[in-house]
Amino acid sequence: MPFTRIDTGLYRFDNEEKSEHGYVVNLSRQGVQHVCRFADGVHGGKRAALEAARAWRDEIIARHPHHSRHDYVQILRRNNTSGTPGVSARKDADGDITHWVAHWLMPGSDRKHSRKFSVSQYGPARAKQLAIRAREAGISGLVDDPWVRRESDRDPALAAHRRKLAEAARAARANDWRLARVQVSRLAVSLHFICGAALKIPFALVPALRAVNQRTRSAWEMHEHEVVWPALKLTIYTRTWLAPGLLKPAAKRNIP
Repeated sequence: MPFTRIDTGLYRFDNEEKSEHGYVVNLSRQGVQHVCRFADGVHGGKRAALEAARAWRDEIIARHPHHSRHDYVQILRRNNTSGTPGVSARKDADGDITHWVAHWLMPGSDRKHSRKFSVSQYGPARAKQLAIRAREAGISGLVDDPWVRRESDRDPALAAHRRKLAEAARAARANDWRLARVQVSRLAVSLHFICGAALKIPFALVPALRAVNQRTRSAWEMHEHEVVWPALKLTIYTRTWLAPGLLKPAAKRNIP
C-alpha cells in the first residue's frame, strides 16, 4: 500500500483495490514505535480523519518529546565497534588501526567536526582515550539542543531556538581558553585551545623536554589548563604562556 507523507509522523494511504482510505500516524520515540490508523469512513470523511490523526499525533509528541541532541548522539549504534558512541578506528590496508577518531555535531547546527589521534604517536590505548575525551568535550554544549531528524520537521520557534544556541556556543567558545588538543613534535609543544587560538612552545624554552627522547616527550596528560609529563615531574601551565605576542596572529583574542 503506497503511503504519502503529509507531516511529521503523519501519512496518507489510499488503497483502491480494498477501498481503504485514511491516515496513519507512525512515530518513533526513545525506541518505542507509536502507530495508529484513522480511516475516512470511521471518522466521517477525509477532513475529519486528518484532524483526528493530527490530534493523536500531537498528543504523542507532547507526551514523548524529542531527544535532546546530547542524548541522541549518546545512543550506541549497531555498527559501532569501539564501544563508545562517536568514536571510530581508522585502519590501513592491512586492517591495523592507525588512528582513533572522534566525531560530533556543533550546538545549534548540523556541522560535523572530527579529531583524530595517531596510534603511532600516542599508542593504541592512549589514542583511543584521547579520542573519547575529545568527543565528550565536543558534545558538552548539546545538552539543551533538541534533536530533529529532518530540516522540514523544524518549526520556526525551534529553528530560532537552535540559532540562539549556536550564537551562544560561538560566543562561549570565543573566550574559552581550555585546551582542546596538544601536539608534541621533535622541536616544540603546540597547544590548541577551544577558542581556536594556538600556541607553539619550542623546546629551547623547555629544557626538560629537549633533553629526553620522543617517546618520553609523548607521555603527557592533558587537562583543561595544563599539560603534565608525570615521568619528568613537569607541568606546563597555559595561563603563564598566553602573552599575545606568542599566539598565532589570526587567533589573537581577549585573554582573561
